[in-house]
Amino acid sequence: MCDFFIFPLWCGTWDHVRSLGPELMQCPRCHNNAIQTIRRRRWMTLYCIPVFPISRRRQLFHCDICRWEGIPLGTVQMRQENGRHRHHHRQLEEEQHQSDSSTNRQNRDLYIPRSSSQGALHTSNSLSQTSPPTQSHFQSVPYSTNDYQAPPPPPPPYTKTPS
Repeated sequence: MCDFFIFPLWCGTWDHVRSLGPELMQCPRCHNNAIQTIRRRRWMTLYCIPVFPISRRRQLFHCDICRWEGIPLGTVQMRQENGRHRHHHRQLEEEQHQSDSSTNRQNRDLYIPRSSSQGALHTSNSLSQTSPPTQSHFQSVPYSTNDYQAPPPPPPPYTKTPS
């Protein structure tokens, strides 16, 4: 006889949700002032114990009443713009370096950098002074396609036919 014990391996996932505080904004779905900023991260679990994260942290807006969740579009757009400006700044530096090496020293002093209105690099101070997000900054995250469809019509009432 063999004396082996077989232990079942219970694996799964767990969402770690942390509230960052309430916001004074109206929910686009239920129109109540119940929007909260949450931070969510999914973890791999072994025997109901979180072992390691399997997704990166996401910051969302969440309504406690209707369970609506949305991503602020202003945050996404700001990150994209920040990346574009850094890329644009690198291109300007490369163009300036190429023009410096190909022209003589007198022409180098004539280079005029672009102003911030034409797409120059923004500093971190100008990014931190953004206005708070408004209702137009949200992108809806539906739970299912049935949330946006009209409910089916009620069944016809039961009528007894005379015999």
